[in-house]
Amino acid sequence: MLFLLRAERATDCRLRLSYALKGLEAEVSYTALLAPRQQTLTLEAQLALRNNSKLPLPQTQVRLPSGHRLTASLDLGQSIQQVLLRYEVSATRSATCTTTRGSTIACGRS
Repeated sequence: MLFLLRAERATDCRLRLSYALKGLEAEVSYTALLAPRQQTLTLEAQLALRNNSKLPLPQTQVRLPSGHRLTASLDLGQSIQQVLLRYEVSATRSATCTTTRGSTIACGRS
């Protein structure tokens, strides 16, 4: 791959280069927990990411088709798990969502 950049004057700039990587395996699983006594329903999305490539991946930024982004370091054959989203609905209070960064936000009900 060869890139040629020309500018009228010298300047600092940011370049982001990304490419598809074979061997990085991602799987999202969902868990639903109904607690009738507490009158809550909790839905959790959890990501399992495994490095099946031929190289270690130190401090690699990953963007999933769902739009989630995370930074992870994965040695050969290593796996990590991370909660992507936790959604809780209660009959007695408003719904909340917890994002991958741990922040809690209000969620609308339909």
